[in-house]
Amino acid sequence: MALLHDVKEIVHSSRDEPPVDLSFEILRLAEELPRPKLHVICPPDLHVQDGSTSRAMLRAVQEIVTNCIRHGEAENLWITIERTTDQLRLAARDDVSD
Repeated sequence: MALLHDVKEIVHSSRDEPPVDLSFEILRLAEELPRPKLHVICPPDLHVQDGSTSRAMLRAVQEIVTNCIRHGEAENLWITIERTTDQLRLAARDDVSD
């Protein structure tokens, strides 16, 4: 429940901020991360125009990566972002939970 509250706070506080290039930022994170190896699966043309949505998604990915480093023993982490007509979906899995 606290995570949901945190996400709502992030979205509210970043409402007027410009969008981030989500795929670029996540791929940059993947390049800089020594362990776990971050595998990113997302549409190459992913553009999120809403600043609050793009920043919330980036922060969610950062939180997933941070938790994986702190609490897990995974060697690999897969982040998948999918876009439907009205949704942006984020999924994560590692090789420990397989």
